[in-house]
Amino acid sequence: MINNQTKINGFILSSTSLGFNTFACLISCIVFVIIIYHLYYNHVKREDKITVVLCSNIYLTILIYSSMLISMNIRSIMGYLAIILLSMLYMNFLNQAFYRLIRIAYSQNRQFQSVKLYIILPIIEIIILTSLLLSVLIPLNGVTYLPNDYFCYATFTNIPGILSAAVIVYVGPFCCISFIYIHITRFIHQQGNIQTLIIRQRQSRDLLIIRR
Repeated sequence: MINNQTKINGFILSSTSLGFNTFACLISCIVFVIIIYHLYYNHVKREDKITVVLCSNIYLTILIYSSMLISMNIRSIMGYLAIILLSMLYMNFLNQAFYRLIRIAYSQNRQFQSVKLYIILPIIEIIILTSLLLSVLIPLNGVTYLPNDYFCYATFTNIPGILSAAVIVYVGPFCCISFIYIHITRFIHQQGNIQTLIIRQRQSRDLLIIRR
């Protein structure tokens, strides 16, 4: 049985390797595209073309090799990555609901209507969610290696691990989203005829979207 410390070390090493390989793949891809563009759209001397082609072969090999390593890294942490991304999907729905709440019920609060806030917010959320999920899944052995499929994924037979992950991934965001939309609906109905025609039309549109 692999202990929790070994699992954490393996996840950290795989994540670090994935980051470096992704960076190498991105850089080699950019350089390779620039070389091809330079080769076809600029007038390059015949002797220089050989040098350019040799450089392109190097970067193409790096691109293919790093892509293969990325595939291996992803397969080794696929279970954790899939759960984290699923959690981020629901958090994005929650962010959308929160923005609608601010825009409708607290429109005077300008600091919560900044574009920068909603760009930075997912980054903060994914850090927090990753920490929470790893602190739950690793001790409960929620993600294990599947020998028949050759990658790691959540085991549905592990009831404590699945329930704990479900609370973080689905139940928590769903409860918050439900509370926000209920509050928005009550707020719109309580306004009555106080609002101007333009604001009522906008709120009617928002209510229609919320119902859908």
